Amino acid sequence: MKSLNSPCIAGLRRQRGVSLLEVLISIVILSVGLLGYAGLQTISMKNNTSALHRSQATILAYDIIDRIRANRPNYANYIVALGAVGTYPDVISWKNNVAATLPDGKAEVKIELATNIVEITIQWDDNRDGTDPIQFITRTAL
Repeated sequence: MKSLNSPCIAGLRRQRGVSLLEVLISIVILSVGLLGYAGLQTISMKNNTSALHRSQATILAYDIIDRIRANRPNYANYIVALGAVGTYPDVISWKNNVAATLPDGKAEVKIELATNIVEITIQWDDNRDGTDPIQFITRTAL
């Protein structure tokens, strides 16, 4: 039988608590990794929302361009300023779509009558960093 003062038992006493320390260090490392992952997910969600808004603005711009091309004899009626509502039914419907689709969405249509160039400006609040609203501008020929 071994005595309590033998080298084997004394070595075990010095090792006591080491595995608990390893577990605590592992938990700290895992926690830092999970916090980093949560931050990455948050940034990813913000960027995905921003990309969705840009895609919707593109679709809305092409929507009004197609409406103007389909109703070419009345294309001068589509001119509307950024803050104005418009009087033409297509413009009213389209601006309502912009306001309903994009956060704080506003739009304007400019048409250079001499050259038949249409410029569509769509503006919305991105809420990413508190800066000025995002503007999406599309120019095309009729």
